[in-house]
Amino acid sequence: HLLAAEAAQQRGDDFRTNQYLERAAEIADNDQLPVDITRVRIQLAQGEIHAARHGVDNLVGQAPRHPEVLRLAEQAYLRSGAFDALLGIIPSMAKIHLYDDAHLQTLREQAYIGLMNEVMAKEGSDGLKRWWKDQNRKTRHDTALQIAMTENLIACNDHDMAQEVLLDGLKRHYDPRLVLLMPRLKSGNPEQLEKVLRQQIKQHGATPLLNSTLGQMLMKHGEWQAASECFRAALAERPDGYDYAWLADTLDKLHKPEEAAQLRREGLLLTLQRPEA
Repeated sequence: HLLAAEAAQQRGDDFRTNQYLERAAEIADNDQLPVDITRVRIQLAQGEIHAARHGVDNLVGQAPRHPEVLRLAEQAYLRSGAFDALLGIIPSMAKIHLYDDAHLQTLREQAYIGLMNEVMAKEGSDGLKRWWKDQNRKTRHDTALQIAMTENLIACNDHDMAQEVLLDGLKRHYDPRLVLLMPRLKSGNPEQLEKVLRQQIKQHGATPLLNSTLGQMLMKHGEWQAASECFRAALAERPDGYDYAWLADTLDKLHKPEEAAQLRREGLLLTLQRPEA
């Protein structure tokens, strides 16, 4: 009857689906778990997310370590935005080895980013800062969450706190995604960012990303010569349309219009070639 119910649901026959489920429930008597699991699976397939969420809560109460219950709970909680509930079942998933560590870590990050977005929508940057301070150290040291937090604070126009989170992240663990966010910061302390970039170059070598980012920071307060050297160093390792454009801008400021025009042409040629590459 349960298979028949799922087959009827796939055909879009809601009447038969319910009929088969009711029949299965009568036969099951005291063992309602398979029936309840099938009902939630059908509700999810039909997009009845709130009904599925209610059903899943009951299932998790009855069988907290049942693999299929946990898989359905993951879907229902993600789709209904029940991020606290999702965090609540991750330890059970880990205990029964439902997924590998990487999948569980991704789920954990999805849940925390969902909670972060909820707080931001309701309470803006003040709420977001309070929420972040309330998290444990392990959560605050998660690079994916530091990136999301920095992006959210930039969106809330709280650049000083965004810079604090970003630098705290880079201090613990180099991640290019954090470096990419640096030029978007409009904090009152750009020198601190430059200092950190120079330290990163010492530690990790002068990668094109670090050189390009340092060049962009130097442009912000008119250090055209130093910025141009950073962009030249980045371009010496790999061509990049943005770096050509930024280098051309710095050369304009240094009164070298011919070279600037030549670099803009090279940058343009590069972007035109891209699609075929």
